[in-house]
Amino acid sequence: MPTTFASTTLAELTRRLEARQRTTSELAHRSRADAAAALEDLDVSDLLDSESPDGGSNGMERALALRLATLAGRAAGDAEAALARLAEGRYGTCEDCRRHIPLARLRVVPETTLCVTCKGAGERLLAGVG
Repeated sequence: MPTTFASTTLAELTRRLEARQRTTSELAHRSRADAAAALEDLDVSDLLDSESPDGGSNGMERALALRLATLAGRAAGDAEAALARLAEGRYGTCEDCRRHIPLARLRVVPETTLCVTCKGAGERLLAGVG
């Protein structure tokens, strides 16, 4: 059963999702650029010299930038997918239990596909609890 929203709520959620998609895409782009810059600054001789502090720090900086780019890219994709669900009339329904996701949750995590109960159950399962 699709979740229906008042037009003002729909507009608000659309704005939130578009903003989330835009900011996370920009963050992913900047992080990829930071990773590329760290790679350019990396000197192969630094990697071979165990006494050089630059090789390890540049490698770590690049790894962190790549991880951030990956996470931000995933978040941008999640927001984009949520916008597609919204356009298709499938937004706001938990993909596990098929119940409505509370509006308060959608306002905080607009790209979510799970209600709080199902999200918590999944996290407990991954943690090996309950």
